[in-house]
Amino acid sequence: MNHSNFLDGYNLAFEYTLVPIGSRFWITTAKSGNRHLTKFKNENDVIRKIKISTAYPSNEINKPGNLFFDLSGIQVKLNVFLGDENNLDTNITLDEFKAIMQRSSVWIIRNPLERFKSGVIQKISQFYTQLKNAYFDNEANWEKVFFIPNHSFHRDYPIDWPVFFTSHPKNYIDINEKSIEWLSIWKEFCGYFFLDMCRNADISDSFLGDVHTQPHLYQLNLLFRELGILDKLLVLDITELNDNHNLFITEIGKVEYEKLKERLIYTYAYDETGIKRNSEQFQLRISESNGYLKAVNYKSLETYFKKSDTYRWEMFVYITLLKGRLPIVDNDNSYFSNDLKLLTKKLF
Repeated sequence: MNHSNFLDGYNLAFEYTLVPIGSRFWITTAKSGNRHLTKFKNENDVIRKIKISTAYPSNEINKPGNLFFDLSGIQVKLNVFLGDENNLDTNITLDEFKAIMQRSSVWIIRNPLERFKSGVIQKISQFYTQLKNAYFDNEANWEKVFFIPNHSFHRDYPIDWPVFFTSHPKNYIDINEKSIEWLSIWKEFCGYFFLDMCRNADISDSFLGDVHTQPHLYQLNLLFRELGILDKLLVLDITELNDNHNLFITEIGKVEYEKLKERLIYTYAYDETGIKRNSEQFQLRISESNGYLKAVNYKSLETYFKKSDTYRWEMFVYITLLKGRLPIVDNDNSYFSNDLKLLTKKLF
């Protein structure tokens, strides 16, 4: 089966999250502010994860919790998970799902390139965790270390593994370690590792099949049009949230918003060592967690993204959804080149 074309209905698979804020739902996805938004959730309601995939004629059709929906001529299976993604809602009906979606008010999206980079970095960090566990296994069982299907990478990189771990006790090794020497080696490793991912014949399985990097805007655009809610949604880039605090007040009420803000200030005012954060650190922390190695910006990452028809289309849908309201980007490595800015002006 060809996995390279995400428009192929037979490979259709994506998911998104509904965060209850006030009496309505905000829509988001992995790497698009979902952890931040959950801090503002209505405590009397639960987060819902929606997973959609192609419906195949099999005995799974009659299983509780499976809903079926026609999406642009393709029969899809829809599952709703409450809170924990493993907690399948086996009682919900299709009409109830549609009623929930009608309560949605805001859709948070993110620059696909930035989301892709962040997702890849997270995937690499997950590989690091596997690698660390295998390294300290008494039998050095490297076969535990898998990132790309059917590949094991422990011998493929010119890394001095003893140096990589030497100064760091087993219980203290962490992706956020500040050691300059260690971080330098780790960044070099990330570069080698990503290049190897790009050479892998199954690269589409690595990116298109992972919730953190898979494109989703096209599919959600289709779904929300089918449900008749797209024109009702306020579509915001995640970077616009800081300038829209009044939107939170409107959704949850001023009194509740002030109470929540006080709780967040108390939660995020101090770092993990008990030292009070300065204003810049506090703002970064409360807006979105720093994540793993976000400062790493490998050229190969952007090159792959720009050459991929799938992700170029994802960027186009992103621009279309924002209707030209592109965030201001100062980074010279940004995907928003002058040519793309001119294209945006022509479109809108």
